[in-house]
Amino acid sequence: MNRSIANWLATNPGGAVFATGLLGLLPFFGIGFFFFLPGAVPALLALARGPRQGAMVAAGASLLLALAIWFIGRSVPVGVIYAFWVLGPPLALAWVLRRTGSLSLCLQLATLAGIGLLAVLHAALGDPTQFWSPVVRQLAQEMQRRGLSLDDVFLDTLARGLWGWVTVLTLLLGMCAVFLARWWQHLSAESGSFGTEFRFRNPETGKLDGGFVPVDFAMSAAAYGCKTYKVNTVEQLQDALADARLQTVSTLIDIKVLPKTMIHKYLSWWRVGVAQVSTSARTDAVAKTLNERLAKARQY
Repeated sequence: MNRSIANWLATNPGGAVFATGLLGLLPFFGIGFFFFLPGAVPALLALARGPRQGAMVAAGASLLLALAIWFIGRSVPVGVIYAFWVLGPPLALAWVLRRTGSLSLCLQLATLAGIGLLAVLHAALGDPTQFWSPVVRQLAQEMQRRGLSLDDVFLDTLARGLWGWVTVLTLLLGMCAVFLARWWQHLSAESGSFGTEFRFRNPETGKLDGGFVPVDFAMSAAAYGCKTYKVNTVEQLQDALADARLQTVSTLIDIKVLPKTMIHKYLSWWRVGVAQVSTSARTDAVAKTLNERLAKARQY
């Protein structure tokens, strides 16, 4: 089901606009837990079809959100600000991820941006207690009507820390959305990486999309006489590299990482076989890029 949704969103920008708008309205109907969902859709389009497509989907969805929020009794500027907050950070992170291929870099940049945002908010808007006090008092009155009283000390503490909570929420929104978009992109990827994962044949589909085949690379290399290491932490990698320099035979370091978190495209490109004629737009794009880079490669 997730694969079907991802494929539909990635190939239907118009539908993605409406899906983003509908998902963006969920918090206004008490379904705020999935607040990161609307940002994941334009982020997916930015990853799969380019930043321009992602920006167009975000712009169309922002217009729909502003109109829908105006229709339910809120002002249009509120809708525009809300749309920018929900869709802007995921779209920016998707652009970074598409350029670098590094989720860890996205997290680092998002954290730095969050610190910068917090500093700007405090510098531009001053004391958060004074800024948020009317909103917090209104919330307290609403809670009191529902039978729950909040003391003044708690209200002041809440108002004082709200800029921090807004920053943390923005950081979570952006990262959760881009993680989901990355997963959707992987699900919607067309055939073009056949045989790059060792999987069992699925008896239901008849394809090689079953579970992973347990391959012990370290043991396989050891059978050929190599000195091998299994690495799960940075410290283990440092120790393995130091010890490998002392060996007189070939060495292999088996590094366990999360799927799709390899080094930024290995800081290079691979000359591997790719179909020159295909019905897949993704495969055609890869073939075009490969041919362009081959034309620039030095002949030996």
